[in-house]
Amino acid sequence: MAAADEADVAGLLYTSGTTGRPKGAALTHGGLRHNTEVNTVQVQRMTPDDVVVGCLPLFHIFGQICTMSVAVRAGASLTLVP
Repeated sequence: MAAADEADVAGLLYTSGTTGRPKGAALTHGGLRHNTEVNTVQVQRMTPDDVVVGCLPLFHIFGQICTMSVAVRAGASLTLVP
């Protein structure tokens, strides 16, 4: 498998269409990596000793970055709330 480039599209997040028609917003590998890194190290200062309570929906980018990706990046535990 070839390594992904930072500018390659990692996923499409579909908008709600609040200001017009819904559309797919391209999320790049670099953008997701950068957001995860900043949230892990500078915002939440997460460590492997932390436990993240995942109460945000993982189908939304905020839940994906601020709970799932941050916990994985830090090596922390992630407890999902049903």
